[in-house]
Amino acid sequence: MSGANLLAYARWHARDSLARSLTSVLLFTALVGIPLMELASREGLASVTEPGRLHEGTAQLYRNILTLTMTLGALLVGSGFVSKDREAGHVRFLFSTPMVPWQFYLLRFVVGLALYSAMFALISVGFSEAVFPVPIAPAIASAVLYGSLLGSLGMLAGALMRHDGVLVIGVVLLGSVLQQLVRASAGNSPAWINGLAKALPPIDAADHIRGAWLNGASAEPGQLTLVLAWSLAMLLASLLLIKRAPLVR
Repeated sequence: MSGANLLAYARWHARDSLARSLTSVLLFTALVGIPLMELASREGLASVTEPGRLHEGTAQLYRNILTLTMTLGALLVGSGFVSKDREAGHVRFLFSTPMVPWQFYLLRFVVGLALYSAMFALISVGFSEAVFPVPIAPAIASAVLYGSLLGSLGMLAGALMRHDGVLVIGVVLLGSVLQQLVRASAGNSPAWINGLAKALPPIDAADHIRGAWLNGASAEPGQLTLVLAWSLAMLLASLLLIKRAPLVR
């Protein structure tokens, strides 16, 4: 299939991805905007925008809600579309004409990740204009990193099974809990816990990188390499499964 023909689907991918991406913006606006409007009406806008206790509290609220909505949005980047097409039988007519399935879904992933990341640029720019300036580049970089990790996990889960959401949420929760446990115990956890934590995607490392970036610090190179390697490996594994395994099974 030619590149031009494949890119013709980009606008349809963008339309499908837009609603998912806007979910993060709407959720952030509700969770941050409503408390800030109430606080500004009670204490005055200057108490929020100028240095002081309320300013610091608002900055912490911004970071907390940003990371929450980023995680939830990242779960939507790669989840649902491969498994939905397989379960609903869409693959029977999607690829009945000359089209390469793995290229089609790779484009869907890239478009979804780009829109998701753009929404966090919109969030940080909007907050900077409406409340007080916040770093924009770290928010975008964090979204790209988180979207890549959880999005590739979603793609892999969708290529493996129909009900991919259950698998993705289970892996994320289990990985986060076990990896935090290993870190808290300084590696002295039982061997099976250490082994299982390492066998799962590095959710805790991604959390640390995101936290460092949003607080103006540098990420640990080893952790960044680990997250990027996992993201690429899971994405390649999902594309290989889409290419080699039967889509209808």
